[in-house]
Amino acid sequence: MVYWNVIVFAVVLWALAHWLRQKVRFMAAVLPVETVETLFGESAGWRGIGLAMVLGGVTPGGPVVAFAIGAAALKAGASDPAVLAYVTAWSIFCLNRLLSYELPLMGARFAKRRILLALPLPLILAALVHLA
Repeated sequence: MVYWNVIVFAVVLWALAHWLRQKVRFMAAVLPVETVETLFGESAGWRGIGLAMVLGGVTPGGPVVAFAIGAAALKAGASDPAVLAYVTAWSIFCLNRLLSYELPLMGARFAKRRILLALPLPLILAALVHLA
């Protein structure tokens, strides 16, 4: 018995991976290396990590967008802790998910508590990566 849904899923996943690889190459070529190194490089320190957290929280889109931006930033000279803070902040604080799902379904009180409790997580992970 052939499971066509598995075959179709594998083909779609392969096409998505190929498209993402091309997109990352394009984004890495477009990003200004000097600006990325200044804002998110090793010399930026905690300021760069904080900026990466803010930008991660307001980045719209799904994982294809966030991980492509993170990979392009790495290629352009961003530090590992800054990119990890960006991707972590995107996954925890994504503004479009907060506005479209969490606030209407769970309420402002829950959203505020969750954000306040999760706020140090990208900083802690960035510090652990910096120490490693």
